[in-house]
Amino acid sequence: MAALEGNVLKDITVMPGEWIGGTMAFEPPRKEDADGKARSYSIGLKIGEDTHVIEITQAPGE
Repeated sequence: MAALEGNVLKDITVMPGEWIGGTMAFEPPRKEDADGKARSYSIGLKIGEDTHVIEITQAPGE
């Protein structure tokens, strides 16, 4: 349990003046599943009192 707790991001991990970065990866929609249509995603990030919305459109893969 101690090893797990050491690897989990906690609210006290990010101190004032520090930052954390990362990535998100999505598999492209398959042509046979999406009928050739793109998928759209909307990701909302709340930081303090501000909410930042990121809009993503992803075309079908080959």
